[in-house]
Amino acid sequence: MPLIALLLLALFAPSAWAGGSVVWLSDPPDPALAPDLTRVPRRVVAPATGLNPEDIAAIDTLREELAAVRPLVHEFDGELEIMSRLQAAIEDVEFLRDASDRDLLYRALAFQGFAVRRYFQDQIGTEAAAAPYRIVVGGLVEVRPWVDAVALDPERKPQTDDISEEPELRAFDEARARLKVAPQATVVLAELPNQAALLIDGRVAAAGLRVRVTPGKHYLAIKDADGVRAHSDVRMAPSGEFRMELPPSERDLVLLAVMLREKPATLTLEDRIAAAFARLPPTPHVAVRTGDGSVLYRIDENLAIRAGDTAPAPTTRRTGPTLQVGDGLSFGAHAGIGWLYDAQYVLENPDAPRTSGSVNAVSPVLGFDGLASFGPAVFGAGLDVTIPTGTWHTLPVGVGSWRVRPHLYAVGGIPQVQLTLGALLPWHAAVGVRGQLPISPGVELRGAYVQGFGLALSQGEDLPDFVARPAHTLSISIGSRIRPLEL
Repeated sequence: MPLIALLLLALFAPSAWAGGSVVWLSDPPDPALAPDLTRVPRRVVAPATGLNPEDIAAIDTLREELAAVRPLVHEFDGELEIMSRLQAAIEDVEFLRDASDRDLLYRALAFQGFAVRRYFQDQIGTEAAAAPYRIVVGGLVEVRPWVDAVALDPERKPQTDDISEEPELRAFDEARARLKVAPQATVVLAELPNQAALLIDGRVAAAGLRVRVTPGKHYLAIKDADGVRAHSDVRMAPSGEFRMELPPSERDLVLLAVMLREKPATLTLEDRIAAAFARLPPTPHVAVRTGDGSVLYRIDENLAIRAGDTAPAPTTRRTGPTLQVGDGLSFGAHAGIGWLYDAQYVLENPDAPRTSGSVNAVSPVLGFDGLASFGPAVFGAGLDVTIPTGTWHTLPVGVGSWRVRPHLYAVGGIPQVQLTLGALLPWHAAVGVRGQLPISPGVELRGAYVQGFGLALSQGEDLPDFVARPAHTLSISIGSRIRPLEL
């Protein structure tokens, strides 16, 4: 919630909410309606979050400071003043309007990081004075300004007047290479109305409700036809998440008032509007004047319920991609490690030694699946690929040989555990069991066991059918699941 809304809520003592709260959607309020409810200003729910003069002034100040401290690089211990003056100017920046602002901030961060690295050298991880300018990413101490510069533009290289000396330029390139392969962070975006867009670091983000970004500090904003509606600067760690949500506007509350004047028994609220009311102390209400008086509604999760009516039976709702399997269609992908046993490796490779290493293989495993779920039941299909890496872990097929072992399967069961039926190519029918367990948002732990039974394959009229020996696979992997469609 924006700071102004928090300050407004703080004006009310906790005891004042004993009877609940009410937001009047039309003026003036009716003093005779629900006098025991504490009135909350509309701006608490729909704060004015656009840009203010300080946001613009911060960019101008940074531009002036960067120009002013550049000559200090030639003075004794001038790096200390460069660091501190740029630090103060950079911390005041909370919003980037466009590519020009982003370019200015990148150059300031690159130059500040140059001063940090040149002054502290290899002691940046131990010197107490270096604490404001260092950060740990992936277990390694990095120059914090450089981390934030790479976050703004991972592909960009600094200009000569930003990092002018070869040792520091080489250190920057090494840090940039590490940060580019670090696990990305995720901006989780609530659904936006038409004509609204997410800006990340002054540029419109790719469409989608989950946007990947390089770890570091990012400047997020939501903009629509009325201008910037919300903005936030946030430092994101590898694999971290930050939820960005468009707060209601005064226009949204006006439209809500129009609908409530029709006096429906219940009205379903948009998720972002329901979330804004949910931040009020219990129990939140809204009220509106009508042509013949006033009407009061109680907010119950995503419903506005007319006073005196009861809420309908609750239903389970989901608002975006989630790891849990539920009603709808979902797709998953995973990667991990597995074990494969197949005596056929020895039988089909005459030169192979008869050792456990010839018939047992520790193997990488890749796979994907699609699941359709209906209440507690889950059905679908998938493909797992096991890749044995040993010298003898190949099978002759036709005129060539196979190392990769695909497992095609149909699956059915419950969201946590399913049975599989399919084929472990090239010669086995296969049955198995698999399961998945969510371990964090967007990540699941998966396990699978498969037993293959040799198929009877004809070798011609004068030869008996070929039947492969049984095979077994066991794997554990990390995966993710998305749900593009609900049924």
